[in-house]
Amino acid sequence: MKEQVFISGTISWTDKEKTREKFEKAEQMIKSKGYSTVTPLNNGLPKSAPWESQMAMNIVILIGCSTLYLLPCWENSPGATLEKSIAEVTGKKIIYEQEPHNRHIKEAISRVLGTSFWEVSSKDQTEKTVFARVIYAKYCR
Repeated sequence: MKEQVFISGTISWTDKEKTREKFEKAEQMIKSKGYSTVTPLNNGLPKSAPWESQMAMNIVILIGCSTLYLLPCWENSPGATLEKSIAEVTGKKIIYEQEPHNRHIKEAISRVLGTSFWEVSSKDQTEKTVFARVIYAKYCR
């Protein structure tokens, strides 16, 4: 049985045709290397299903995969960020199509403060997110 790779990236608030093209391009590349693929665009639910239902199905599918493949700009997506967190917790291999800028610093901030970088980059004004933004600004600009 082929290893299954879950492809993740920003979907909401994007041009649907460009999004589909990005996912299809990644699928073709991964399949050419002998793997099977699954994407949130073909998770079996109707496109009109609520975001929460889409995410629940994606998580179930991701659990059955060996690898998570992250498209560029995945960090701008709450769903892709959640999928990455679940992949980390469940020991999945994570492949980045494009290495995120300052990935190691972002991951260190997230681990130390126990928060996702999505939360850190939000408008949240809690003490830990403010500190995280200060650290990021000092070391990543």
